[in-house]
Amino acid sequence: MTKVDEYASQIPLILRHTFKAFASDNRSAIVVALYENNKRLTFSKLKNTLEIDQRILTDELKRLMSGAIVDHYTEFQEGVRGYSYYEVTDYGINILKATLNVLSKSYEPIVKLDINAKTITTDDSQPIVRVETNDSLIKSNVLPDSSSGIIVSSGVMA
Repeated sequence: MTKVDEYASQIPLILRHTFKAFASDNRSAIVVALYENNKRLTFSKLKNTLEIDQRILTDELKRLMSGAIVDHYTEFQEGVRGYSYYEVTDYGINILKATLNVLSKSYEPIVKLDINAKTITTDDSQPIVRVETNDSLIKSNVLPDSSSGIIVSSGVMA
C-alpha cells in the first residue's frame, strides 16, 4: 500500500466515489437537471434537456451511479414494462445540500472584502498605512511592523 492509498483509505470509499462523481460539469448539470425535474427523468428527456451526446450521457450517468448520487429504475404497469428513469438519490441530495450549506458561509473573494486603507502619522512623524476591515475572517490585529509601517485592524479603527 502506498502512502497515498494509506491516507486516502481514511476517507470511506463511497465518499471518495461521491467526490469523483461531482468532479465534472456534465455530471453536475445532470444532477441539477434531475433535481429540477422532480428528481427524475427518462434518458431521452435528460439527453434533450442537456443537449448532450448519448455516449457521454451514458458514461456520466455510470459515474454518478457509482458514487450513489443517481439511481436507475424501470417502472412496470400491470406487467408491462414502462419507462426507465434516472433519479437523484436521497444520499445525493443530502451530499449536495451539505456541500452547498458549507459553501453558503461567508467565504467572500478578497475583492469583495470591506477594506479601507489610509495613511496616518504617529507621534514620531512616521507615516503608517492603516488597513481597516470589517471582515469576520480577519480576527486579529497586527501591530505596526517597523520595517513595513502597516497596521491591520479588524472592525472599528482603534
